[in-house]
Amino acid sequence: MSTWYAIKVQPEREQKIRDLLAERIRNKGIGGIVRTLLIPTESVVEVRAGVRRTVQQKTYPGYLFVEMDLTDDSWYLITETAGISGFVSANPREPQPL
Repeated sequence: MSTWYAIKVQPEREQKIRDLLAERIRNKGIGGIVRTLLIPTESVVEVRAGVRRTVQQKTYPGYLFVEMDLTDDSWYLITETAGISGFVSANPREPQPL
């Protein structure tokens, strides 16, 4: 059964790290174990110089959410990826699901 986990990543590099992690998952062939990589965003209306525009703003900067089955392979793949500092948990060896 897949579960959602939160991962700490370098701020302002969430998209690049997500793309790198997706590529590593594809290369390793564990797409069935790691299902979804999500950067939560919301639409926000900004007014600058009298011009109104809608922009995407990160809801949780510095975090990436992943839906996966926790196995040794998936844990190592995520923790060994550049830019990821680890899972959000009291014990880094045992990630807590959301």
